[in-house]
Amino acid sequence: MHSHPASLDFDYVGYGLQIRSALRLPGFVEGEQGGLPEIQILREEVAPERWQAFNDDAQHIVGRAEGLMRFEVEAGERMVIDPVEDGDMDYIRAIVSGELMATLLRQRGMLALHGSCVAKDGYAVGFIGHSGWGKSTLAMHFVQHGYRLLCDDVLAVSFDKPEPAAVPGYPQVKLRRDSGDRFIEGSEYETLPTAHTETDKRLYVCDDQFQDVAVPLRKIYILEGQPRPSNQIVNMPQQHAFVELLRHTRATNLLKSPEMAQAQLRQLTTLFETIPVSLLQRRWSLDLLPELYAAIEEDMQQISYSATGM
Repeated sequence: MHSHPASLDFDYVGYGLQIRSALRLPGFVEGEQGGLPEIQILREEVAPERWQAFNDDAQHIVGRAEGLMRFEVEAGERMVIDPVEDGDMDYIRAIVSGELMATLLRQRGMLALHGSCVAKDGYAVGFIGHSGWGKSTLAMHFVQHGYRLLCDDVLAVSFDKPEPAAVPGYPQVKLRRDSGDRFIEGSEYETLPTAHTETDKRLYVCDDQFQDVAVPLRKIYILEGQPRPSNQIVNMPQQHAFVELLRHTRATNLLKSPEMAQAQLRQLTTLFETIPVSLLQRRWSLDLLPELYAAIEEDMQQISYSATGM
């Protein structure tokens, strides 16, 4: 048995970290793995005099989610969650594994994008966009065609090696009914847990198809937020790519310090100078996913690339 404090009842592995948590985090890989950096997610009181010091510096964020909780995220090593009475714990868990995890990852020197990511043959492909734009649906289609899921919602990018790498998160996707009925056999979708009360999406775990090792990013596709009459992949000028990646960086509302802004700009510059970025214009139809998949596969064949052996 592990010897961490009794209040940290759950052990998970995710984003290259050993996560000791007082909260259950559905979808994360359970267990312990030696040698990983350790973070803690505590459930304790955050005193009012502390949360009034919102965003006091890059490495110590104090704030609140109205009607849900107060929180702290410190030094990329520690979260403190202080739920309000009768707070929606499923929604709190979604924020912890989403925006607050992105905050912690950025404190640790990673870039956190709002995206899903899949991997195959030693490389990763990212799909970037806001909620409801089809990232999870597209990722699941790729998973059903031989790819492995790296993450859904928070795409963490590491810059520890010459090629930016996608870091595995946890093997869970959020699916609406139409996507769930397409990808999940029988009536299983009805049995899946709902994500939280603010969405109609349900949580699907595909741990048998999970990529648990970081791999270099080969390409990023920015999903367009409106339907088009046809599918088209449009190469983006670097300036346009930079603006779009900036728009889709997670936790920018929490990490406002000059230090974090400068780090973000450096990372985004490295990313769009290293990784090709295209705009993905689509007809919004599940029946046309095979056509879109084929177009992306063909597009990626045009990239001159060699894996780094990560």
